[in-house]
Amino acid sequence: MSETITKEQIGELLESIKSQFIEPYQNKIDAIHNISTSTKLKDSTALLELSKLSQLIKSQSTKLGIVTQPENFNAKNYRAIYTELQELIKSIFYLLSLVPLFHKDPTHSFTKLFLKKLDAQLLALISSLSMLIDEISKKLEETKSDENRLMAIGLLWSVCDSLNDLTKKGNFGLLRDYISDSASMVDDTLTDIKEWLDDPQLEDNFFGDEEEEEEDANPSDNEEDTKALERMEVFLKEWETNLKLIKLLLVSFKKSVSKTTYEATESNAVLLDEFQELHSQLGLHIDDFISGVFMSDASFQPNDFDEDIETLNKDLTQIVKIIREINKKDPANSKWIKVWETKYFKL
Repeated sequence: MSETITKEQIGELLESIKSQFIEPYQNKIDAIHNISTSTKLKDSTALLELSKLSQLIKSQSTKLGIVTQPENFNAKNYRAIYTELQELIKSIFYLLSLVPLFHKDPTHSFTKLFLKKLDAQLLALISSLSMLIDEISKKLEETKSDENRLMAIGLLWSVCDSLNDLTKKGNFGLLRDYISDSASMVDDTLTDIKEWLDDPQLEDNFFGDEEEEEEDANPSDNEEDTKALERMEVFLKEWETNLKLIKLLLVSFKKSVSKTTYEATESNAVLLDEFQELHSQLGLHIDDFISGVFMSDASFQPNDFDEDIETLNKDLTQIVKIIREINKKDPANSKWIKVWETKYFKL
């Protein structure tokens, strides 16, 4: 016959979990980073093991949720509750032991973006575990069964789903998500340009008082405004074409990469970190640049924005360089970037 588990023993297990997992690691990402381990993987990878453990923890959370339902939370099920808690904690322990394989990987295979996302979920995991321990502790203290299920179980499911999704995406999958955001920003700017071209106006005319304009207007002012609008129209039409090419660059790179296409190597992680920084600021540079054009008055001249264009093209040159480097082992996948570079920079 199985040994009887008492309420006190469950309480002791909960206190042990608090002292070993909650107190050392809750909201302490540096402490999580400093976890030491002798874990060595054979015929597997850190990503694969993280995926397996996240799915296992979700399954174990489900079982724990069942045995702790109000109708099941009684002395007859104390052993089942105790056992499921033990199994859950073992899996969380093994998952945390994987952390050095990501943060202390000697090959630096994972991007800063990936590690940032991983850190967020690790903190969420410990936070959910803390909530779970508190909820079970309260149930142990109650003299009558409540009608509430454990809310922490749902939070654990969410964390596990996010971790599993992270392992599937990897470096390149995460990057693709952010490239989509940058491409959308460029698309928004293209929409703004189209709307302006449909109804060209100078900034002072757009915000000014119509009656005052009529009183102060003179032929020379109108002529200057007209010429400025003509210059702006030519300039913005040119940049409408350029921005379509920039959007094409982002979308084409997004389509050309996948997590399985390239090995997770140190060089790729470093390059992807740089690419992430460049394309993230690209949309902001474009927005500032084109907004400046829209805000121009009758003194507008295209060379007013030479500095903006120079900054933008400098970033694009570096982006092209990174794409070439990433694709250097796949000549067939490099052809499109050469075509794009020739067309944009008019080489």
